[in-house]
Amino acid sequence: FFPARWLARYLPGVGLLQTTFLANALITIATALLLAAIVRRLGYSQPTSVALALIFGLATLAWPYATHLFGEPLSALSLTIALWALIALQTESTRRWSAVLGIALGVAVATSAAYALLTPFFMLSWFVTIARSPTSKPRSLTATARHLLALAIPLILVAAFLLWYNWMRFGSILDTGYHFDSGEGFNGPLLAGLYGLLLSPYRGILYHQPLTLLALIGFIPFWRRHRPIALLTAAVAVTLILIFSKWWIWWGGFAWGPRFLVPLAPYVTLWTAPLLRRWWAWLVIALSAGVQILAVSANYVLWEIQLRTLYPTDWNDPLRFGAPATDNPLHSPVFGQLYLLARGQWNAILDFAWWQPEHVFWWIPVAGLGLIVTAAMGLALNYRREKTPVSSTPLRHRASRVGYGVLPLILIPFTLFALQAYAQDSHYGQAGRGYQTILTELESSQGSKDTLVTVAPYHYQIPMNFYDGPLPILGFAAQQPLRSETENLLKWATARDGTIFLVTAGLPPAAPNNGVELWLNERAYRADDRWFDDFRLLHYGTSLPIHTLSITATWNDPLRLSLTDVRISTLQIRPGQVLNLELVWRHTGKLPPLHLFAQLLPATPPPVAQYDSAFPTNDWPAHEAQTTRVGLWIPPDTPPGDYTLIIGWYEPTTDRRFPVHEQDFLPLTTIHLIAN
Repeated sequence: FFPARWLARYLPGVGLLQTTFLANALITIATALLLAAIVRRLGYSQPTSVALALIFGLATLAWPYATHLFGEPLSALSLTIALWALIALQTESTRRWSAVLGIALGVAVATSAAYALLTPFFMLSWFVTIARSPTSKPRSLTATARHLLALAIPLILVAAFLLWYNWMRFGSILDTGYHFDSGEGFNGPLLAGLYGLLLSPYRGILYHQPLTLLALIGFIPFWRRHRPIALLTAAVAVTLILIFSKWWIWWGGFAWGPRFLVPLAPYVTLWTAPLLRRWWAWLVIALSAGVQILAVSANYVLWEIQLRTLYPTDWNDPLRFGAPATDNPLHSPVFGQLYLLARGQWNAILDFAWWQPEHVFWWIPVAGLGLIVTAAMGLALNYRREKTPVSSTPLRHRASRVGYGVLPLILIPFTLFALQAYAQDSHYGQAGRGYQTILTELESSQGSKDTLVTVAPYHYQIPMNFYDGPLPILGFAAQQPLRSETENLLKWATARDGTIFLVTAGLPPAAPNNGVELWLNERAYRADDRWFDDFRLLHYGTSLPIHTLSITATWNDPLRLSLTDVRISTLQIRPGQVLNLELVWRHTGKLPPLHLFAQLLPATPPPVAQYDSAFPTNDWPAHEAQTTRVGLWIPPDTPPGDYTLIIGWYEPTTDRRFPVHEQDFLPLTTIHLIAN
């Protein structure tokens, strides 16, 4: 994913997230090409290898998941590379194939630790293959040890990396981020999981990938021709199914079909190779491809949400957020896609990137269809070229070679223009409005120690698509009380000694279920609070006020309120940062509800920065110290120089300021702004 995101930074007018989505598409293409190479190695014809590559890409779960950012497509590629390496080792004795096998298994384990349980099957197959030297001479112990070292080093490096990552991310080398102590884990009923993954209307692979039925039939002749490969792939498939049948959320959350079985798609496709000459096999293939077309045509999440109304569930408790529609075929997501499409509300239902509510880019599917036809003609020419000698049809041979070079030259600009069109989708925000305006402002004021915290779980795609700054982004759902992981991340952000930018969506200020904002209000220094359409941006300072100012003051009648202690974070600050104050108060009478203000004044008004907030002063007990936290955000375009910091109180209904020392404000100190 990182190469795709890196590329997006240098392509004009494209979305970062939308370009990154190409990663799994490219991974799926690579898997299809590798599958075709495996088929050729096994002795099948070129048309069969091309057909199986297309079947994998169009008639299995690989197609829907090529449009997602899940890790399963990479797992599928890793398992395919591992199989390719083992097949290559049967005829080539070089250590590089052992290293390739180790790298492939390491990447698979990196995508999901559960794949570590599959490595023994590959290791056993590797050992049997190594023991059978391609030459007539037995392999020496030294050569075997070198192969073992080439295999083991990548696995050891991946294991070390995962342990380091767990320690850095979760504070323990054995903590993977799952809440095993809360009930998550491989503790589900095995039979329920098996039924759910294989046969249930909700996630059953026979519903979502009918090609599986053809693969089960084809496995018998495949076993007769390629027994070692069939045994290995079957062992991997059975083990993976058993593993995730025990997983507490075997249905994989909001997903299409059995998400955890996507890595088996290359193996399932391979098993169908002996049946491609049967006409009835193509009926099953067409049916399976039709199901995948349904998957990518409509937004299946809409049906998932509708199922939750038919089968009520607890949205707030993941452990009780069970799988619906496990027994009713009419409520299967496969039929749900048909129901959605039958409604005809295309703007709300269609899941094509080129079909946007504001505009439909018809040129994209038309040009894409033209590229598909061109590629098909190229394949046909290439097949005929291999069947005929060069001397008899030299022009056809040259045309096929030219076609291979011209097609990428057309495909690259087509992809760029399509991505530029996709970036206009309002689902990813609108330029100059709401969230995008916030992100634009942050890019002009961010510092190296700042952090972006979001409580906008249904708008995560906007910063992912358009924000390319250095700030770490911590995204949370509205939650109260906070999870321990959430608190740990917030503590990390406050310890950075920079500014925390909090973005919320659709939540009122200090909402009871917005535990993140409540936590920051108690432990940081809120400085700025503004609305951008339905989005809200808050600035929090985190630097502790370590400087004490020798100043006291008393607001006499009617307040009888005294300022007894003033602490400030710094006397020199840069524009774009937050100046933090702690003010300690005592009073001797009954206070009305008051607003506290703080301002940074230049030599001539108006103030360049200001803070204004209500405090529950009417609930403050008399004679007890009360501490108020104040943050003053300095706009990034503020000129450098000396400014006067003042504070004061006013009555909110009349805006009348209360006098102190014969003024309506109290000067605290001089703040020096340093040029950025």
